[in-house]
Amino acid sequence: MGDPSVFLVVGGGSGIGRSVCTMAHQAGHRVLSVDRHLDESANWEAGQLDIRDASALATYFADLRTQGVRIETLVVTAGIVSPDPIQQISHEVASSILQTNVLSAVALVAESHDLIVESGSIILFSSVAASKGGGLFGASVYAASKAALEGLTRGLARELSDRRIRVNCIAPGPTHTAILADASMETRQRVADATFLGRFAEADEIADVVMFLCGSRASFITGEVIAVDGGARVK
Repeated sequence: MGDPSVFLVVGGGSGIGRSVCTMAHQAGHRVLSVDRHLDESANWEAGQLDIRDASALATYFADLRTQGVRIETLVVTAGIVSPDPIQQISHEVASSILQTNVLSAVALVAESHDLIVESGSIILFSSVAASKGGGLFGASVYAASKAALEGLTRGLARELSDRRIRVNCIAPGPTHTAILADASMETRQRVADATFLGRFAEADEIADVVMFLCGSRASFITGEVIAVDGGARVK
């Protein structure tokens, strides 16, 4: 028999995704985590999966069906970024961003929606870049990919409402994750100064919002994009 309290975190090997896994695990949920790189130190069920590979996705979810797994919450944090502006970005890089950030999210929901329990929850991840056209980090193509996820969120909320599956999206601002780990001190300070609070978020601060959105206190919230950006969107 499947566990009706399964958290599936896509991109759970690092950053915000790993924080979500940790919190869900500590809250007593059965956590399934997949990432491009295997998280060998995880205290939950971690696997390796390239979400750009349609065949691998189909196989993964077919295996979950065979096991009788039922998903209470699907969280998709996986994504890539590029700082290249339109004058410099290559077709290959632009295609990779859109494939990873948008089409893979579509494929994940298309493959898994029948495994999600009635009144379950899906949480996608946008970015402050979607509302600012890039700027802080990433550029126009990255911003477009994240804006697409916000539209996808609203559409999925409508299409899955017959089963009362809630679909929401979180749009973080600057966060201490691998995306900005290699940035110069000057860049990091510029990005931090773009928030009202003058700092980066910690991954746990974003994961806290995930746990709220998938819980009973958010039972009437769906189709929403929640900005968690220290005011960067409006500054």
